[in-house]
Amino acid sequence: MLEPGYDPIDEANERLRNALTQLKQARLVQKVFMGLGKALTLGASQEDILGTIVEAVRSLFPEAYYLVQLADPKSLLPTLVEHHGPLAEGAAQHIHLSRSAVAKTQLDDAHPEFRNIVCWERLERLFEGTSHAIHVPLAADNQLFGAVQVEGTEAAPLGDDDEVLLISLANQLALSLRNQRLLEETAFLKDYLASILEQANALIVVTDINRQILVFNQALERLLGFPKEEVLGTDVFLWIPAEDQARFAEAISATLSGQADGGAVESRMRGRGGEPIQIQWSLSALRDQQGEVDSLILVGRDMTQVRALERQIIEAEKMASLGKLAAGVVHELNNPLTSISVYSEYILKKMRSGQVGPGDDDKLEKVLEGAHRIQKLTRDLVSYGRPSSEEPEPLQLNDLVAQGLSFCEHIIRKHDVEVSQDLCRELPLIQGNRNQLLQVLINLVTNACQAMEGGGQLGLTTRPGPGETVEFLVADTGVGIPAKDLQRIFEPFFTTKSAGVGTGLGLSIVSRIVEHHRGTICVDSEPGAGATFSVRLPARPSPPEAPPPAGETDGQETL
Repeated sequence: MLEPGYDPIDEANERLRNALTQLKQARLVQKVFMGLGKALTLGASQEDILGTIVEAVRSLFPEAYYLVQLADPKSLLPTLVEHHGPLAEGAAQHIHLSRSAVAKTQLDDAHPEFRNIVCWERLERLFEGTSHAIHVPLAADNQLFGAVQVEGTEAAPLGDDDEVLLISLANQLALSLRNQRLLEETAFLKDYLASILEQANALIVVTDINRQILVFNQALERLLGFPKEEVLGTDVFLWIPAEDQARFAEAISATLSGQADGGAVESRMRGRGGEPIQIQWSLSALRDQQGEVDSLILVGRDMTQVRALERQIIEAEKMASLGKLAAGVVHELNNPLTSISVYSEYILKKMRSGQVGPGDDDKLEKVLEGAHRIQKLTRDLVSYGRPSSEEPEPLQLNDLVAQGLSFCEHIIRKHDVEVSQDLCRELPLIQGNRNQLLQVLINLVTNACQAMEGGGQLGLTTRPGPGETVEFLVADTGVGIPAKDLQRIFEPFFTTKSAGVGTGLGLSIVSRIVEHHRGTICVDSEPGAGATFSVRLPARPSPPEAPPPAGETDGQETL
């Protein structure tokens, strides 16, 4: 039996109205939460973020008072604040948290700046005339990004559902703020690192694993005169001389495969004006989080002035050795000149008397032989004294040995040294500077003879070395080198000779020349048992294949 006044239609309508209200509220909540993801995007200002949060709170709690604070992550002080309602004086100057909120969000209350937070054992209301407060910190990953406090009045109370809704909102806001800050920090670091690469005084090139240039910094632009717009995206081999590409390819391959890291390779390049620029590159592989090589960084150093000074020192030392050779050359010229003079006078007398005989042709041959010897000595001397060309050329090591010995004959005779040669006839060619390599051989032979003042044996050997190399050895039976000096003999200005006899630059320059030719030099010696200097030089490589084009390069100006 129905109670008096009960109307089932009214009850159904009430339930329908409640259902519609809940549906409308659910749609509003869904709309607000979906809108947050779109509004909190990379590039949004702090003011925009604050406005987005306030709009969300206002939409979900239209009749409540609210305080929204965004905090500085370092000082934990509010940086931006907005509120609605009669807020107590000074309440917005600090973020207010309850002890339970600190524990729930696992905030680090040992943080040095946590003293800027006002912590309550129980949450205090911050607005006048309110009856209930809901407060949630905007925290994620133990970081505090701000706080939201909502308070209701007797006329518009807040319920448990409102607290759950505000907590859900705060959780999403905190995650969005954390992601926003991470994206901003990542973008800042990316721009900061790019700025470091751009502004660094070092010459920096970064390529991907396919050799395409990703970074070409300002220092390189200034040095070479090529704007990065012409360089970015091109194959790095387009900017490396053909004669250096094989070495570069080998260094890059070793670096990318992990066989070497931080290795150095030197190359001559040309600026836009055609001037040669010597650059030494250090190569390193950049790896991703999985440890795979992601790109290659080349850090260069302009060696143009250094190499120019080295060339001046080498030329000065060469001229000094040339002066020492001059006395011996004069002596070498004296013998053939004497023969030419004697035989010429003899034949001239016989011709005037009409008594030239059939045996006089031998004497004419001796005259020609002497003249040819003089021509060869003077030609070699002039060639050696001429400034060295920068362009390397194919050379036969045995020919260099023969030419070098011809310069040193007087030194060999002066020190009563006997020479033995063991020259391999099947040697590959080497690529280098003739005069500089002659200087190496002359210096080593001269040092060996000076170590055998009382006479001795000088052995010259050429042979194939390990891998694609060629070796020549200079061995003497002189006084040897003390063990304490073995590690220093290639240092500049180090000498064991008496004052005024040696400058200490000879072996240092020899070592630098060999290094410049990508070779190695070492010495094996014991006091009283002589010394053996071993020089190893790379064999002349086959002409490199042209690298695959990285794109259209017609009209591309290369270094």
